[in-house]
Amino acid sequence: MYRSVNEDTAGLLELEAARSTFERLGAVPDLRAVEAELENRGVGRRARTGARVTKTFMFTDIVTSTDLLEAMGDHAWEELIGWHDATLRTIFARHGGEEVSHTGDGFFIAFAEARAGVDAAVDIQRALVAHRREHGFAPWLRIGLHQAEVSRVKDNYRGVGVHVAARIAALADRDQIVISAATLQAAGPLPYPASTPRSAPLKGIKESVEISTLTWQ
Repeated sequence: MYRSVNEDTAGLLELEAARSTFERLGAVPDLRAVEAELENRGVGRRARTGARVTKTFMFTDIVTSTDLLEAMGDHAWEELIGWHDATLRTIFARHGGEEVSHTGDGFFIAFAEARAGVDAAVDIQRALVAHRREHGFAPWLRIGLHQAEVSRVKDNYRGVGVHVAARIAALADRDQIVISAATLQAAGPLPYPASTPRSAPLKGIKESVEISTLTWQ
């Protein structure tokens, strides 16, 4: 019996939805099974998700942003966010960073090289310290870095590696830069020391990831 066009389309949509779910959860075996089924149906990876690229991803986040907003009030908060956004965007541009998205109190940035991402992260933290010293206050940021091969879809990136980068950033404390060990190695010799790599479980990701913390001060 031949499948109707509608049935085949529905099946592909269900597989695509499953692929996205497994990708988000880091369920690698299940993801591979779905990928194999899509390949069997003649839907190639490139046609489905776009070009595969390797990038270094950075996630930034203002620590205790809700508390700051409540303490400062809307007007002062908007002024702070305006300064924060302009400062970080200047640094991203200096290091060739591509702004993927802006969440209100954080950024998702892609860099072509690991070293560029590391240097940008250090410059951000140092700029905040300098502003704190000269003007009395600057927000505290946590930053996470991870290099991975993912799919580029129009102006966005999709894949397990993106979720790993976001989870690594969530592990950082204020003023910290946390980086995956593989990304640290890809960056080459650095003028800033890093902690001994440690294994860290990441929420929603099945396999633990080796991470380090940079000493940038």
